[in-house]
Amino acid sequence: MSFWGWEGKDKERPEYQGQAGQGSAREPKVIECSGCGAKNLVAHSVGKCEFCGLLLNYEVEAESAYAHILPAGFYTVGIDIPAGTCNVTAVSGTGYVSSSGAISEAFGLEDGDVCSFDGLKLRRNTCLEVSGALTIELVFLSIDEGFSGRTYDMSGAIDLSTGTYDAGTDFEAGIYNIAAVSGSGHLYCREADVSELFGVPNDEAHEIRNVNFPKGAEFSVAGKLTIKLIPEEFQGPTGSDAKTAAPQTQSSGREEEDFSNATDVHTLSTGFYTAGIDIPVGKCDVTAISGTGYVCSSGIGESFGIGNSDVSSFKGLKLWKSACLEVSGALTIQLSYRSIDEGFSGRTYDMSGAITLPAGNYKAGRLFGKRFKVGVYTIVAVSGSGYLSCDDPDLGGSFGFDDGDVREIKNVNFPKGAKLSLSGDLTIKMIPEVTG
Repeated sequence: MSFWGWEGKDKERPEYQGQAGQGSAREPKVIECSGCGAKNLVAHSVGKCEFCGLLLNYEVEAESAYAHILPAGFYTVGIDIPAGTCNVTAVSGTGYVSSSGAISEAFGLEDGDVCSFDGLKLRRNTCLEVSGALTIELVFLSIDEGFSGRTYDMSGAIDLSTGTYDAGTDFEAGIYNIAAVSGSGHLYCREADVSELFGVPNDEAHEIRNVNFPKGAEFSVAGKLTIKLIPEEFQGPTGSDAKTAAPQTQSSGREEEDFSNATDVHTLSTGFYTAGIDIPVGKCDVTAISGTGYVCSSGIGESFGIGNSDVSSFKGLKLWKSACLEVSGALTIQLSYRSIDEGFSGRTYDMSGAITLPAGNYKAGRLFGKRFKVGVYTIVAVSGSGYLSCDDPDLGGSFGFDDGDVREIKNVNFPKGAKLSLSGDLTIKMIPEVTG
C-alpha cells in the first residue's frame, strides 16, 4: 500500500487504470488495495484487487483529497496520514479510536457509539489507532505537513493458520498489514497491542494496517482462521514512536523448516498429558488425526478435529514443564516437535492391580464399598455404553462401544473425594499407575 503527501495528490501508480474526477458521481469507485497498494476501478461496493486478488472491503471512498478512509490499524502522523486538524466520522462498523490523549472513544454506528468527532489535532509522530470492525473517515480542515506513505510487498506475504508464532523466529520482525484469508477467530499479540475478533464475516475486523511486531513478540492466531501477513518494504528509519516507527526487520537466521518428517512425534488419544512426564517439554505443531473433540493447555483452547467446522492444526504450541495438555472427546492428535527443551520420564501402569467397575456411583478414597484408591488411572471401556462423569477432574461424555463413544481416557488423576459416575449398561476397567 502506498500513500502520498498532500503535495503528491495528483500522482498515480503505474498500474492504476483510469481515474474518477473530483466532481464525478463516484461510480465506478476508485479503491486502493491494502495489500499491494494498487488502485482499482470497482463497479460495486466490494470486489477483488485485479493485481493481487485481495478483497476490497471499503464501501465508501473519500470525497476529496483532503479525506482519508481508515480501517482498523495504527496510523503514524507524518507517515500514514498528514499532520493537521481534521473531523472524524464513522463510516461502518463499531470499534475504538484513540490517539495520545487527543481522542479516546467507543466509535461507530451502533446505539451508544460516538459517530463523529470534530477538530481532532494530529501532531507529527503521534499514533492514531483504530480498532474493531470499524472504518472511519478523516476530513482535514487544515494540513500542517504531508505524509511519506508506506509501500507493502505482496510478493513477501506469508499465510498463517491457527497457532502461536514468534516474531524473529517464525516470521521476520517488522511492520505488516494483516488481512483475513478465510474463517473466523481471534488475533492476539501483547507486544503489538493487538487483540481482535478477526475473520471474513462482516461483523469482524478483516484487516489491520501497519502492525509493528518487534523481535520476540508472540503472535497468537486462534479459531478456524487463516490470515495473510504482508510486510512493509523497509526504506530507512522513520519517526521515534516505538509502537509505529519502522524498525530494522530481523531475519530469523534460518531457512523455513519442514517438520512433516520430524522424528520426535507423539500420537495422543483422549487423556491428560503432563509435559516432562508424558510428553517432552518444548515447542510442537499439533495435527488432528481422527475424530473430533477439544484440545486445551496454557497456550491452546480449541475445538479440534477433522470435521468441517473444527480446527485441524495448530502451529508452534509451547509446552512448559509440568503444563498439562488435555485431549477430550473421541479425538486423536499428533504432536510434531520443532524443539525439545527437556525429555519426559513416562509412566508405568499395573494391569495386575486393575479394577472393574459396572454402572454406579463411586468415590476416590480407601478401597471398600463403592470406593477406589486415590491416584492416577487409565480408564478403558470393557463392555456396553453409557455416560461417564466426574467432578474432579472435570469429566463428562459418552463412553463405551457405541459409535462416537470414547473408549479410553489416559492419565486421569483422581484426588481424595472425587466422585465418579457411570450410567447405562457400561462397564469399565481402571488401571492404576505404578507409584513408589
